[in-house]
Amino acid sequence: MNETKTERKIPEPRNGVDTHTLFATINAVDGQRELANFQFRATNKWKSGTHSQTTVNSYSGACAEHTREKSFMLDGDHPAVLVG
Repeated sequence: MNETKTERKIPEPRNGVDTHTLFATINAVDGQRELANFQFRATNKWKSGTHSQTTVNSYSGACAEHTREKSFMLDGDHPAVLVG
């Protein structure tokens, strides 16, 4: 009895996503599940009043520690009607 393995066709890059690398990553994680363990970290600083700023920079994943090339920052505040 001959068995044929169905090969998954990898789509062309779409919407700026490198689908070839994405599928290669999915296959690597499928073979080594500990690569999927990620922990993202954020720090938050009070600026003044109801304004605070959150920064995301470091994370662990794929069995290593990582730092983003550029920090991601998010400002939060109440709207003026709520004394922001």
